[in-house]
Amino acid sequence: MRPNARSRGCRYSASTPSSPADLLRLAGTLHGRIRMYGEPEAPRFDGGISFAQAQFRVPMIGTTFRLAGDTVRLDGRRVAFDRFTLLAPNGRPFTIDGTVDLTDLARTTADLQLRASDFQFLDVARKQRTAVYGTGYLDLNASVRGPLDALTVRGRLALLRGTELTYVMQDSPTEIRNESQDVVTFVSFRDETQEPAPETEAAPVRIGGMDLQLEID
Repeated sequence: MRPNARSRGCRYSASTPSSPADLLRLAGTLHGRIRMYGEPEAPRFDGGISFAQAQFRVPMIGTTFRLAGDTVRLDGRRVAFDRFTLLAPNGRPFTIDGTVDLTDLARTTADLQLRASDFQFLDVARKQRTAVYGTGYLDLNASVRGPLDALTVRGRLALLRGTELTYVMQDSPTEIRNESQDVVTFVSFRDETQEPAPETEAAPVRIGGMDLQLEID
């Protein structure tokens, strides 16, 4: 079996399927060439795909991120990321390095490293009527490993000076009328006038099938 697929420039624009909250919107152009070979029950892939003028928007936080023109390589039974980059509104990169192993398609596994410095993850004016508004900046150094349905995430996350965000609570069944009770504001995550608290090892937290342990500054 040796089917080939080639795209010189496929335009796409889509939202995540079956999602009433419209979690993610994609737009841009996809280029690539992929060759599939081997046995049907254990196929192998060679080639790569890249993006041009591509971006994705997260409607809940009203923020758009750009995809750099990096190529995602397919090498046998692995998908390889070599400093694959997402760009924040302030132009700072979020990079992904590592591989996704497709040897067992029923148990796809990842071994990825995520890094960001002064990455603006939120840039929303209040008038946009999103669930969250304000500005947010972070540093991140984390690893993501294991099967996709039971990932283990370890690393360090720092929320930086200039982060100020407000979460607007959605209407409750009791229909709270006092708007001031529907707003939660987070300001000044780091108080530099106080002595730092003694460091303690964070306990892992499980979210769905994910084992999450991040040190947050």
